[in-house]
Amino acid sequence: MLDSIADFIFAAIVLVIFIPLFAWDRWVVYWIGTIALTRFLSLGIGFVRYRTVSFLHTYANKFTGIVLVCFPILYWVFGMAVTVFVLCGVASLSALEELAIIIRSKKLNRNIKSVFAKDDITI
Repeated sequence: MLDSIADFIFAAIVLVIFIPLFAWDRWVVYWIGTIALTRFLSLGIGFVRYRTVSFLHTYANKFTGIVLVCFPILYWVFGMAVTVFVLCGVASLSALEELAIIIRSKKLNRNIKSVFAKDDITI
């Protein structure tokens, strides 16, 4: 649980630091906002359903963290547009997967690997 909270704080700090540093196109700000809203919706639904904070340790969430940490390298190699598209694309899929798992799971399994895992998902 502490690892998930630390990851959440890390992502928030990165956003607070990086958002003001660049002249973002409006679509990027909207995309980042949509990802954040999806994450908060997932946490809200999880809290209502399970009465606890419901951070999940999916492969997609872990991959999103890796891509986020690699942001400076990706930016240097590919430029802003490609980096933002890749990072926001991965983060969007991850956020939507987590939301789908939270909505469809019978019980909270923080260590579920993916939406395709058969652990406690009603299909």
